[in-house]
Amino acid sequence: MGLELKTTRPVRDVRTIEDIEAIEAHPYDDLVAGRNLYHLFLATAAQVGGRKALTVLRSEDPEDIGISLTHGELLREVTRAANLFRALGVEPGSGPVAFLVPTLPEMPALLFGAQVAGVASTINYLLSRDAVVDLLDAEGARVLVVPAAELDETCWSKAQGMLDAVPSLRHVLVIGKDGGVYEEIGPMLASQNPESLDFEPAGDRDVVCALFHTGGTTGRPKLVPLTHGNQIHAAFSFAQVFAYCEEDTVINGFPFFHVGGTMTVGLAPIAAGGHVVVPGPYGLRPPGVIANYWSIVEKVRPTVIGGVPTSLSAMANSWAPGTTVSQIRMAGTGGAVCPGAVSSRFTEVTGIRVFETYGMTETAAAIAFNPGRGEPVAGSVGFRAPYSQIRIVS
Repeated sequence: MGLELKTTRPVRDVRTIEDIEAIEAHPYDDLVAGRNLYHLFLATAAQVGGRKALTVLRSEDPEDIGISLTHGELLREVTRAANLFRALGVEPGSGPVAFLVPTLPEMPALLFGAQVAGVASTINYLLSRDAVVDLLDAEGARVLVVPAAELDETCWSKAQGMLDAVPSLRHVLVIGKDGGVYEEIGPMLASQNPESLDFEPAGDRDVVCALFHTGGTTGRPKLVPLTHGNQIHAAFSFAQVFAYCEEDTVINGFPFFHVGGTMTVGLAPIAAGGHVVVPGPYGLRPPGVIANYWSIVEKVRPTVIGGVPTSLSAMANSWAPGTTVSQIRMAGTGGAVCPGAVSSRFTEVTGIRVFETYGMTETAAAIAFNPGRGEPVAGSVGFRAPYSQIRIVS
């Protein structure tokens, strides 16, 4: 390919803004080599291919593992998915592959593969059917991925009649058994080449590969396009400031229809060679996951955990004394201002420090961070990402 494959692991430990400036002394392309998301998966497979990349639980039971892939295996699944979606006519500039599905074991590799092939869109499965139809219509979705009724009855019900409701839709693919209504994605994936792409991926970082929605419950939804370069930069930025590397295991309890789930604790640790663990299809939302959270921690031995402030509060309430947490170096939080009482109580109960961050959908979540190797400042979201600028206006 003529391209040096690099993971996004830290260039140096970041503790202060001076460390950010030291990183910026290097030409950007010397540190960030990837031109598209596929390059990130090629890099991790080449450099840490035998290490764990992704584990998705089927439920709050830490023994109920739906899938567990090394970086080498994840590359194969992303390749297989990308080849399938391209064969279905998905390419840069076409209508996206839309996902109306919780984080089932198959979902992350399908999502990454859709972005490699063309454009992916993850839709909040809690929205009304009318809002979902509006989103699909607004983005001109070409393919819709949904769960079988036995896996999520609500999503399945919302998907009924979608081929008639959304004129641009050509395929509705079902994870699991669909009873002959739509197309089952499993056999379609099995027939695809997992060894290499059957097409040339985008070579321009400015090519759009994802659409996220920031509304849609009333009126016309706002769709935010993100490019390969946006997400590569965000993955690099999180890795530098949070110090993600191949030694990390990160519990990702955020939904994948939010950039927190797909980027902050999704693609970012994976691109650095780390291991992402999803604690069930609905993340931290089910009470059972919160009640069993520290059993999951005991099983998977994460180095990084986190959640929105309300989740941190609930996790503190479910704290299991005696849980081994000495390996956990940070609990990240964002999505809302974290009240001082929440972060201080979480640290008092668990002994784990809280690191606040700030981002927006429009920036692939990466704006400001408390440094993972530094000292978190309560009530502050820290400092800027490398190769970026922040301006405060009133």
